[in-house]
Amino acid sequence: MDFFIFIISYGLIWLLSWLPLKVLYVFSDICFFFIWYIIPYRKKLVFKNLTRSFPEKSLEEIQIIAKRFYRHFCDNFIESIAAVHLGLEEQTKRYKLNNIEVLDKLYANGKDIMLISAHYGNWEWLSLLPLLTHYKVLGIYKTLHNKYFDRMFSNLRSKYGVIPVTTEKTFRTIIDYQERKIPVMPYFLADQRPRWKEIQHWIKFLNQETSVILGPEKIARKLGMAVVFIKHLKVRRGYYESVFIPVESDPINTKPHEITEKYFQILENIIRDSPSEYLWTHNRWKHTWKKNQYKRPLASKTTF
Repeated sequence: MDFFIFIISYGLIWLLSWLPLKVLYVFSDICFFFIWYIIPYRKKLVFKNLTRSFPEKSLEEIQIIAKRFYRHFCDNFIESIAAVHLGLEEQTKRYKLNNIEVLDKLYANGKDIMLISAHYGNWEWLSLLPLLTHYKVLGIYKTLHNKYFDRMFSNLRSKYGVIPVTTEKTFRTIIDYQERKIPVMPYFLADQRPRWKEIQHWIKFLNQETSVILGPEKIARKLGMAVVFIKHLKVRRGYYESVFIPVESDPINTKPHEITEKYFQILENIIRDSPSEYLWTHNRWKHTWKKNQYKRPLASKTTF
């Protein structure tokens, strides 16, 4: 069944990806109309996430943000399809990586980098990064249930040299590169929701108690990797820019959770500046912790 679903879906994606982006955006508009007006996609969840994140905003303001989000959400989907056949010249025209000198300086100082970002803007087009840096770029991801789609997205993300690595193999892979003296830069979307049994830390994020993953921070502190946040900005439809923000150059001497809390503070500021570009359809706050009701869970023993 997985293979049958993949063949039909991939065939459609492959055909659509040959169309110019200006034509594909027509499909995006149709998609928006369908999931906003006809069969709402996770609309209750989106409004719940927005109203809890921005209690100071009126219902009318929340409605405007939600509508803009769904338009951006559909554009992201279409842009991911377009990337299958989008040429390098066209993609570099539409996606700019600014202040790459932040990475160059760390490279010159012999520092490996832990690059962290979030489900904000267009994170898929970061596949261009290996063309602009001396680092081996590792794209850290969770394995998809459908192995055929998993392979397809891995191939798409590695188009320009990103090396896909599953979360389970991250630590060992970084160690392998360091032992061979090869500068390495793993790339995490660090705003993911951890599984309940793995929760080790909670923070206040967007007005809510939020469980967070600590993997990127733990690896950076243990292996002495500089931590850099990459901020994705939507300039206009189909055009993006990214900015590198140094978070911590000496992680070994930081306190536990310090890097993670800095990361979420940066992310919250970005979201508040332009909330419609965050992934509100994700059930980010599925896990809740209520004081005096039950204890926060402790994660199983970690390997790093």
